[in-house]
Amino acid sequence: MSTRFFLLQMAFLVGSTGAMFAQDSSYLSLSAQIRPRAEYRSGNFRPLMPGEDPAALVSSRQRLNFDYHHKELLDLHVSLQNVSIWGQANAVQPTEKGGNTIGLFEAYGDVKLAGGLRTRFGRQAISLDDERIFGVVDWAQGARSHDALALVYRQGRLDFRLFAAYNQNYKTNYDNNINNPTGNRYATNDAQIYKTMQTFYGKAMMGKYGYMSLVAYNMGMQNALSDTVDKTIHQQQTIGLNYFRTSPKWFMSASGFYQMGESATGTNTGAYMFAIKAGLPFAKNWDAAIGWDYLSGYDFGKANTINHAFAVPFATNHKFYGNMDYFFAGNTHGNVGLCDKYISLGFKPATKAKINLIAHWFNATGEVYVANVKQDSNLGQEVDLNFSWKAYPFLELTGGYSTYHTSPTLLIVKNTPGAGDWQHWGWFSANLNLEVLRSKR
Repeated sequence: MSTRFFLLQMAFLVGSTGAMFAQDSSYLSLSAQIRPRAEYRSGNFRPLMPGEDPAALVSSRQRLNFDYHHKELLDLHVSLQNVSIWGQANAVQPTEKGGNTIGLFEAYGDVKLAGGLRTRFGRQAISLDDERIFGVVDWAQGARSHDALALVYRQGRLDFRLFAAYNQNYKTNYDNNINNPTGNRYATNDAQIYKTMQTFYGKAMMGKYGYMSLVAYNMGMQNALSDTVDKTIHQQQTIGLNYFRTSPKWFMSASGFYQMGESATGTNTGAYMFAIKAGLPFAKNWDAAIGWDYLSGYDFGKANTINHAFAVPFATNHKFYGNMDYFFAGNTHGNVGLCDKYISLGFKPATKAKINLIAHWFNATGEVYVANVKQDSNLGQEVDLNFSWKAYPFLELTGGYSTYHTSPTLLIVKNTPGAGDWQHWGWFSANLNLEVLRSKR
């Protein structure tokens, strides 16, 4: 469906529904987001090899959000989204698809069942804690959402949530026939990475400034393009605890998780992850922190009978493991795991402005071999400098520069022979985000 035609339809709908809700303590709101981001990539995601040119582009997210709220009984949310690269759509829109298409980021109903118990069903983002395990990945222009059923119970200092999903991909396996009478194969081509998912989340406040949470999820994985391949649904479980504390004097977080079951290819899994971070504000407008993340991994260049690579398929990895996205954020590094030691320094030159400087030291946690010769575990260092400025309540400007110092071992696991010692990336973004209409009675 073309963007122009759809927006005209929805504008008419919003304008005509105000009277429908006039008898209720309800509101209907329309909000919008436009977020272009310019990037210069001279070694982002992976080091550039000799003869490769840097990439420069402007990507953009356009969102239109519709929200209906009725007392405490019902919330209806629909978020339409277009993700584009400037210039990729024809200047004169053609009759067929030419880059100006609308997607669905979220569309769910949230209904009160009883007391503090609610259910949410439909396409929805799942964000838990600091998004180390489940995150929206808002940095990505498309972000992440799931087709799922949720049960949420909140009472006092407790918060419990259950999520469940069951996926099919008929466009790949069954000619996109929604009335297909037989067959239950699932393929991950241009679809979710899992066929089934069940998640439990529990949170309990601890004192005035802290809380502890438990996250446990099972992911059933199948990738069967035909009846002649393995149709087994491989189950993998992840369970762990988080602790967070933020007080006026200091802040800290700690996480520990274990992964078991099978990988997507059926390999027995035994992997783990832990992370700790602590910091404090100082002087007038400064803060500093130090942290350590550890994710187990494979031995590279050796046969592995057990999957020791801790997987973070739903995390907001851009937030944790360096802004240049060398690790986990859809970019392979040989599954050698990661040890990330970092320090950060933040400064607020004004109430609505912030500057952050973060330095990372990366190492492989699995061993790396080439021709049976063990390599150094050093995967290089990265420095990220970012700024944000809230120019208006509806407009935020952000940007940054990052540089990566590579290592011989990094070039091996990234398969980028001959790449230079220094890689660079710069970006700038304007985020326009505001409510444009509200009908309330």
